[in-house]
Amino acid sequence: MPLRPPHHRSGLSLGINPCLLTVEHGGEQLASLLADPGSPEEARAAALESLLALNDPRLDGALAQAVRDARLEGGDLLRKIDKLLRERKVRLTLP
Repeated sequence: MPLRPPHHRSGLSLGINPCLLTVEHGGEQLASLLADPGSPEEARAAALESLLALNDPRLDGALAQAVRDARLEGGDLLRKIDKLLRERKVRLTLP
C-alpha cells in the first residue's frame, strides 16, 4: 500500500514533509543549545556533533557565540570550536 501524505486536522493535505519541519526546528534548538553558556558542556558537545552531521547553516553563528564562553576555557569543547572556526573561516565580530 503506498504511503499517503500527512493531513492537517481538517483533512486537507499541507503539502509539506513533517520530517523537514522537525529537522528545521531541531537545528534551531541545537544551535541555541550550543550557544547557551548555561547548558551543560556535554549537551553542547552533542549539539555541535549533531549540527555538523546535519551540515546545518546555523552552525557558524552558534560557534561564534559559543567561543565567547569563558567557562569552556581549556576544555576539549573549546578546542574543537576553535578548530572549526578556523577551518570554516568564520569571521568573529566584537560584541
